[in-house]
Amino acid sequence: MEAIDLPPHGQPAEHDSPPEMPTAAAEYGPFRIAGFWRRLLAVLIDWLILGIPLFVFGLALCEWTCALGPWARLIGYGILLLYAGLLNSHLGGGATVGKRLMGLRVVDGRGACLSVRRSLLRTLILIPIGLLNGWAVLTPESPVFIVMVNGVILGGGLSLAYAMIFNRRTRQGIHDLVAGSYVARNGPGSSPPQIPRIHKYLTCGLLGVGFVLGLNAVFSGGVCLSLGLMRPGEWEHIRGLHATLSRDDRAFTATVRRFDLRPAGSPDVSRGLDIRVWARRPCMDDPAYCNAWISDIARLALIQYDGIDDLTGMRVGIVNRFDFGLATGSVTHGTAWRIEDWRKQLGLPRPARQEAGVTPD
Repeated sequence: MEAIDLPPHGQPAEHDSPPEMPTAAAEYGPFRIAGFWRRLLAVLIDWLILGIPLFVFGLALCEWTCALGPWARLIGYGILLLYAGLLNSHLGGGATVGKRLMGLRVVDGRGACLSVRRSLLRTLILIPIGLLNGWAVLTPESPVFIVMVNGVILGGGLSLAYAMIFNRRTRQGIHDLVAGSYVARNGPGSSPPQIPRIHKYLTCGLLGVGFVLGLNAVFSGGVCLSLGLMRPGEWEHIRGLHATLSRDDRAFTATVRRFDLRPAGSPDVSRGLDIRVWARRPCMDDPAYCNAWISDIARLALIQYDGIDDLTGMRVGIVNRFDFGLATGSVTHGTAWRIEDWRKQLGLPRPARQEAGVTPD
């Protein structure tokens, strides 16, 4: 008969000890937090993968893509949502092409890939920062636009930059905090670290700073950063001219900008006005249509812009543009002349005060 060794009285047998339960991180594998530069390179690779085909598509079908105007951004960012949302989920192994090339993946706190729903949510939180930035659908005169620009774009951008650069322990942006995700490096690592409270508060608080700045801009009536280029009253003339051009049914939007040029080696400064109109109709099909429109815009500026004869020249351009957000391209049909040449071309005499040699105030 085989002898059995019994443990001393009061001590449990070795095989009676309860098995050690694996942690959740050990079940899926521990991970290391990805660094800033790897994530940045991954984003650049993904941008090239999406942007180059969209740019070629926009050029090849310019007549159609330009007619979409600013609404083409919904197509571009819709593609981005599907690309990043699906590939960063368990369907794509937690990595877009850029992340895969850089040895990165998106995981949850257990080290597992995200579900499709959580991955789409993570991507959807980031999209408004790019979509609303310079989107011509929203008008600058709208108080809602001003608050959204400062709150979403400025606040969201600052929050994301702070988290990526200064929160070195987890590198979680606002989108990662909401989705409960991390961007990890492939290979051995440790359990996921906890984000310090100060970083969490600052990441979320910078969003609020953006909205506060937006509300301040609304109540203060907006601020014109003229940088010394404009004389008193010029900003109001620019806003009035911009508002008139933006109401034109032939245009998606318009920009009016003052600029100063100093030729190299010359003490003289050329003071100019630049007007660009984003056209709904391509100029390639009917150049005469765009030439007539340029004349209409120049005539409006000469009549409405008080003190325009104090400027040296004016550029007027009709722009055909496609804008997918991730890729954009444009063709400008324009003319630039001195102010007196514009008046001669359009048959508009100088104001009576200037004919008499009196300079406008």
